[in-house]
Amino acid sequence: MTNSNLDQAREWADCITTTPNLSGPRVGVARAAAELIQSLPDQWIDAEKVRALITSLNAWAEDADAERAPGRVLGYRTAAENLVTLLPATHLPTLAELIEQGNDTNQYYRMQCRIAGSDRRFTIRKLDLDGKVLLLRDDFLVVKSSADMVTPLPDPPRPEDVPHDEVWLVRKGELEDLACRGKRSS
Repeated sequence: MTNSNLDQAREWADCITTTPNLSGPRVGVARAAAELIQSLPDQWIDAEKVRALITSLNAWAEDADAERAPGRVLGYRTAAENLVTLLPATHLPTLAELIEQGNDTNQYYRMQCRIAGSDRRFTIRKLDLDGKVLLLRDDFLVVKSSADMVTPLPDPPRPEDVPHDEVWLVRKGELEDLACRGKRSS
């Protein structure tokens, strides 16, 4: 959103919040939207500038490492890691995009995925030639969806992939999944 668009949105929000006798079925929604618009920051972060700064900090960390300055190396790397959190989440390709890139469809069988607009996890059971995907929900309900609505999820980290002296994090629910995988493989 450019600053001029934000200024226009704020004008609309001011009009909504200062008009005392608005009536209609969507007044509550309009007032909530106006409050949200008024709470937006004045300055936006340019993701490309943040990426460039992260690249510079990592280069400075390498220079400091060559100069044997561990305190500076740690400082630069910590700053770069903190800046990464400001960047938008990376886009995961949909199943249709992956197939279009020429990837083998068999590699997605039994992979965990999400359907657009849902936070629920599914397992890919079958891909039809017509671009439809059969999915298995965690409660064993079978769902059919279009491949362009399905996003395969990356595998969670495996304990053997993480060095023993490092801390690693998994999302709630993935720990149980990792434990189940360990039981099956032993």
